[in-house]
Amino acid sequence: MNERQHSPSTPADSRLGNWLLILGVLVLPLGIAAVATWDEVRTRQVESVQPIGALQRMGTTGGWDGKVVVETEQGFYPLDAAITLAKGTGLTLETRRSGRRYVCDVARTLCVQTTRNGFAPGARRPS
Repeated sequence: MNERQHSPSTPADSRLGNWLLILGVLVLPLGIAAVATWDEVRTRQVESVQPIGALQRMGTTGGWDGKVVVETEQGFYPLDAAITLAKGTGLTLETRRSGRRYVCDVARTLCVQTTRNGFAPGARRPS
């Protein structure tokens, strides 16, 4: 009978396992933080700004997942969050380096991300 096959792991194997666990616990959060930081940096970098006209109306698309829709002279822009703007406020559409789009007032005091699917072809006219 060979005793080496049935012997428990050595202390060196146990220490190696502990080091690998510690390394994994440290590296994984750092990697996630690096990716999140990179995405945040890319989201802040503006690639293009397009005037979309003055605010004419705001409303919702209705339904369970209704979105706020801003209507300007150029079209309808569904937003991810509700905002308060005065009628006639000049707006722009910013495209960020991350590919996300934001509707902003001309002074850039307020910017709100559009929905992920952009202009939402199925969006109904605000009521």
